[in-house]
Amino acid sequence: MGLSAGTVLADGWEFSGDVGGEVESIGESFGSSILFDTHYDPTEPPEEAIEEIRFRDHDTRANALLRGRLLFSGSNYFDLHGSLRAAPSRTRGDAELETGVRRDAFDAWIGDRIHAQGGGEDPGGGVLNVARVGGRLKSLPALLSMRFAFDHEYSRAGADSLARVFDYRTVRPRLQIRRDLGWRGDLSLEGGLTAKRADRGTSSYDRPWLELGFRYAFPRERTLDLALRTETRRYLESDSLRPTLHEDELRARGTVPLSSRSRTEWMVALHDLQYGTSSSVFRDHLSGEVEGLVSFELGAPKPSSTRDPLLEIPLESLTDSLLLELALGPVEEELDLDDWMRPRLRIGFGARAEALQNEESRRGDYDEFAAVATFARDAISGVWFDLRAEAGRRDYRGSGPRGGLIFEGLDLSLTGTDYRFVSATALAEVPLPYSLLISGFGQFDREWHDESADDFELWLFTLSLTRKF
Repeated sequence: MGLSAGTVLADGWEFSGDVGGEVESIGESFGSSILFDTHYDPTEPPEEAIEEIRFRDHDTRANALLRGRLLFSGSNYFDLHGSLRAAPSRTRGDAELETGVRRDAFDAWIGDRIHAQGGGEDPGGGVLNVARVGGRLKSLPALLSMRFAFDHEYSRAGADSLARVFDYRTVRPRLQIRRDLGWRGDLSLEGGLTAKRADRGTSSYDRPWLELGFRYAFPRERTLDLALRTETRRYLESDSLRPTLHEDELRARGTVPLSSRSRTEWMVALHDLQYGTSSSVFRDHLSGEVEGLVSFELGAPKPSSTRDPLLEIPLESLTDSLLLELALGPVEEELDLDDWMRPRLRIGFGARAEALQNEESRRGDYDEFAAVATFARDAISGVWFDLRAEAGRRDYRGSGPRGGLIFEGLDLSLTGTDYRFVSATALAEVPLPYSLLISGFGQFDREWHDESADDFELWLFTLSLTRKF
């Protein structure tokens, strides 16, 4: 949750923060009598599933919460923010710093992020630190610009954590070449390397990747975003649980207005995954996903325009924030900032479909269909929220992977029977009098399998009450 504008200090420095309490509850339950550590989808490497739950304690606890931010804006900028969550059995803290310069010809920055957790009973915790440096060269010939960055990630496991998984170093150099297509969009080519080296175990790998992207905002609020990505993950000590793999992915999404108060949003994704060595769990496959949503803006209608609004706006008015708005929403004939900044209440309905097909065997193939509903209030200030819910069913065309997978001493649940499911996420912020603020996040997933032993439930819930200072 973001912090509001705070106290302005000398020479343009600004400090803000909040203090209060937080309640969080995280848990997973399985229909089987086996006590699994987490639910696992074998379309991703198992160490990634473990890393996702590293700082996730399966428990309900109350935390004392303190957050702060020190900011200096301008052509030379400084941004330091962090938080501390303390409970009797666990303490978690994070801090992030970025400082840099912005010039007409180039940008440059350096930063660092650290996340640490001590205590807790789950196999997580420890320290995760990411140092980064980068820059961008603007106004190159032929409307080109170049962005380069380098990250160094350093991880150390907690006292009761999995050192074979969480003791590692990773470097990520990357380079992007982008060509501006006027004020409406851009074409980019980006490539990089992720090189992970584990202090022990066999999870070291090199992962080169390349991505081609295209974004464009057509007249009358039509948008298109395309991305084609290819990457290869080569394990230095490949085995049955860490096979070398190659991925190709195509993603496309866009919006098409239906009226001044409604629009369609669509998404298509194709994913091809090839393993160096196939097994009963990891098999070459092709998957696809498509989603369509019709959303409506509730409340007073917006003014309509018969002209292309981009042609009516002085170029000097197109700041970065306004360019972002051009891609996300309408622009009136005159630059009406009051209308742009007003709260917007949206509701949406649609459907999502997904399918996976293995190349050599029908075992594990499935079709999935879900109805989707969204409800959101976008606001610069005041109450805002974002809700999404799905309900659907997955049917396997053959028997899918079942049972458990043992990885670094953890039991990962594999379920391959047909099931019905519901999934919901919620994010909200409600300001109260006396500078109080309620913030909340929730996620709930429930699967009802034809085989009750495969049933699964996941919940994550966080609610905080803080006072700004």
